[in-house]
Amino acid sequence: MMKFYLKISLLAVAFSAHAFEEQKNLRSFAEYQINAHQLLTFSRHGAQIIPCKKCKSERLLISPSVEIHEYDQPIDFKRATELYIQKNYGIVNIGIDRSNKTAMYFRFGGHSDDYEPAQGEQ
Repeated sequence: MMKFYLKISLLAVAFSAHAFEEQKNLRSFAEYQINAHQLLTFSRHGAQIIPCKKCKSERLLISPSVEIHEYDQPIDFKRATELYIQKNYGIVNIGIDRSNKTAMYFRFGGHSDDYEPAQGEQ
């Protein structure tokens, strides 16, 4: 009976080690939905965000192939900077490669199915 429990324990350790190894590979990419005021800085060279209300601020690199959208419409850095400064939208979705803290996309106003009217718009 003792050998049985030993085998079960060894199998559990083997499976959990495998699960932890796979877990490292999961979620290397994450999307954060933050309040526009949690986007502290924004430029071609980087950004600083507060990913959650209890989190410390984090610096992000900007991918050379970063995609920037106002909802589903692609925009350039000039328009994105205007949106960042004006804080027209309450939310910003940011796609981040967490392995190297690089922003892959910014989506001002969220996704079109998350539609949140711009301030003053009804």
